[in-house]
Amino acid sequence: MQAQQVKNDVATIHANGVKGSYPALAAEYPYPTKVVWQAVSDRMKKAVGKGSQSKGCYYFPGVSWPAVAAEKIDVYYTVTSGKNTAKVAILVSKGYDNFVNPAADAGVLQGLTQFLNQEVTMGIKLLSLQGEIDKQEDLLKDADKKHKSNVQDGEKLKTKVEENTKEQSKSQANLDEQSARLEKLKQELKTLGG
Repeated sequence: MQAQQVKNDVATIHANGVKGSYPALAAEYPYPTKVVWQAVSDRMKKAVGKGSQSKGCYYFPGVSWPAVAAEKIDVYYTVTSGKNTAKVAILVSKGYDNFVNPAADAGVLQGLTQFLNQEVTMGIKLLSLQGEIDKQEDLLKDADKKHKSNVQDGEKLKTKVEENTKEQSKSQANLDEQSARLEKLKQELKTLGG
């Protein structure tokens, strides 16, 4: 799975004293926004360090990102929800309000395209896999709890069966004793009567 299509776009940002719509490179991924956002966030931290957030826009001022540009740049990105997709838009500025049009800068275009197609995609795959592992671990824990509960219930039933067997034996002995006594009384009555 790669981004469905990396394309030139325009993104609206409001962060780090910058507000407006600027050229960006965007990609959509068929995953929940939360997963995509986490993948981009993790990969950006790995690529350029810790950034800041303002009104849904994440920015990294004055960072060195050799895979994208030779000089220091300001990097901005947004993650927005679509229908069954999440859209990532990355913007690069070479200084205040000097946003690079990725289509006009082959290095930026290639670096960002590679980042979106490889790094972000790998991050999404890892997070999705971890999510599946977590789900399976939760199912395993639930099954283990149910198994232990069933074992305990089985032990309780076994104890009840043993108690019922003992009670049945006692009742049978009592019944036998009462039957013998009844027979004896019948014999005595017959002897007395005649």
